[in-house]
Amino acid sequence: MRQLYLPNRGGSGITAGTDGTPALRTMSLAMLDKFDLLDDLHVEYGFTLESVSFLDRLNYLSPFARATYDLGRKGSLRVGFSSGTQPTELVARGSEPGADLNQDLAALALLPRISLRDGQTRVQRTETFELGYQFVEGTRTYSAAAYNEDVSNAAFTISAPGDFIPGADLLPDLGSRSSIFNVGNYRRTGYMVAATQSLGDHAEISVAAGRGGALVADSREALSSNPDDLRATIHPSQRSWFSARLSDTLPVSGTRVITSYGWTDFSALLPAHLSLTGKSYQDMGWNVYVRQPLPGFPGMRGRLEATAELRNLLAQGYLPITAEGRKAVLTNSPRAVRGGLSFIF
Repeated sequence: MRQLYLPNRGGSGITAGTDGTPALRTMSLAMLDKFDLLDDLHVEYGFTLESVSFLDRLNYLSPFARATYDLGRKGSLRVGFSSGTQPTELVARGSEPGADLNQDLAALALLPRISLRDGQTRVQRTETFELGYQFVEGTRTYSAAAYNEDVSNAAFTISAPGDFIPGADLLPDLGSRSSIFNVGNYRRTGYMVAATQSLGDHAEISVAAGRGGALVADSREALSSNPDDLRATIHPSQRSWFSARLSDTLPVSGTRVITSYGWTDFSALLPAHLSLTGKSYQDMGWNVYVRQPLPGFPGMRGRLEATAELRNLLAQGYLPITAEGRKAVLTNSPRAVRGGLSFIF
């Protein structure tokens, strides 16, 4: 259960409560189970039940499933399906100590993508089908996947003049001074290949490439800054992409450092795809993540960790849209610097 207070900015479509700020309340329940259908066929399935209270109350179910067929020395085949919010429970779990716990904490902290459309609360939902193959040779892992996504009420960060879009279609963004805008629905397909090389017990390097649907804007100017006119100028178009990622755990201090860079046509907005059949490293731009274990206090049960995240440091992948001689930019990954302190028990 989470309760957050959104900033009450001028021009937004929210109405302040008695304490001056509106509350966003979410409650979620997740279930994950697995069984062996055959000796070589493994099935994982589950669902997330989410309740969102913000101006309206929305309740929705997000089922997911994945089947893995073990081909022995020839690798493995996977088929995945999800409908609703991102199925973080199906993300491939890491091998480092505490990986399962860290993933569970990340899933718990993940908020649904919420936006406003005509003053009504909307939640982004994605229906995904994916087919993947993975082959392990020594310390190297090869993978390939193809997917189809159908997204409704897609929500992205928009930076625009205060009166560019009516307040009934804007929601303040928790992580920046920008707002969230509902760009409507889109469908896309894509494919990707990747290779991961282990560099000892604590380090690995990965490269990946693929082609998938990105969002682009028409060269023509929108008829007006009416939200429906703006949505009409945005449509999917295929774009190629490439990414590289390096992760390492430093000796003695135990500092975990991950850095990655993703390249694509930066005049388009490439939504990140969460792979259902393997590890997914599709974040565009330059990103850095650091996790530092901290010494505890005498008698303290559990452990402390400090984290720092630097996202899209080069501010790439912004989609410009123009209406009535004025310009705004859309992105799914605004440049940001975040930090935190966690107590894990």
